[in-house]
Amino acid sequence: MILFRKAPSSFAALLKFVEELDTEEKRAVREGLNEENLALFDLLLKPELSTRDRNRIKEVAKSLLGALKAEKLRVDQWREKEATRAAVRGFIYDFLWNEKTGLPLEAYTPADVKTKAEKVFSHIFMQYPNVTPSIYATA
Repeated sequence: MILFRKAPSSFAALLKFVEELDTEEKRAVREGLNEENLALFDLLLKPELSTRDRNRIKEVAKSLLGALKAEKLRVDQWREKEATRAAVRGFIYDFLWNEKTGLPLEAYTPADVKTKAEKVFSHIFMQYPNVTPSIYATA
């Protein structure tokens, strides 16, 4: 039975995938975030931030997603309407730039904020197509 001595490469790949999922789940718990918030946190994060700034970014990720889901993403087919897309994009940028709600401005330049806002918008555009639950609701 030589066939059973070595695990097939697809099985090994599946095991590696499951191991990586476990790692991400552990990281989410360690960061104190759920999967949705962790995705935004990763998009907003930049290298060499202080612990205080990292914690601020966790709060920004949670608050921004909550605000988007409570207001802007409740519009049915928001991606198909140019004005609604622009409103979501502007809301994200304004939220991240705001001293009270946004990124720590001592650690992020205006160019950083603009870049992060675009990345977040792209993520939101892809993962939240309409008012029905996102892909995270099924995870």
